Amino acid sequence: MNKILTLLIFTLLSFQINASVLDQQPEYSRVYDPERNPFEDGHRALALAKTTGRRVMIEVGGDWCVFCHIFDRFIKSDEEVARRFFDTFVLLKVNYSDENENHKFLSNFKGINGYPYIFITENTGKVIYANDMREMTIKGKPDKERLFSFLERWKLKEDE
Repeated sequence: MNKILTLLIFTLLSFQINASVLDQQPEYSRVYDPERNPFEDGHRALALAKTTGRRVMIEVGGDWCVFCHIFDRFIKSDEEVARRFFDTFVLLKVNYSDENENHKFLSNFKGINGYPYIFITENTGKVIYANDMREMTIKGKPDKERLFSFLERWKLKEDE
């Protein structure tokens, strides 16, 4: 009984820690909201990226997107994953749905051919990478080692 109680407490504390990492992020990093203005959110994300020495990851998707939810749960499920992800990127979620396709904003980004689709930008706004999330997965499932490799590749180095 003691082992089960200890495991339950550890699991709850772990979830609380991981949730707090996400809770510390701006709202535009946490939800796909068809009412949000991606231009305003983008300016805020770039400003935050400049002051914190990170790049911006724009994630285009929506609440309807199954893999968007899988990726969110993957990030939330592991404290090290969440910490390393948010140490590397300011995440800007841009809604694409029947409710709001964000045509005006997304017309600045070419080649979206699936969801979620990501763009990585310098903290100046210059796009330096665009693709789906295939690089971070194995057989369609997020993979911790592949994600860490991806993060290492795109982490802003001190001399940049």
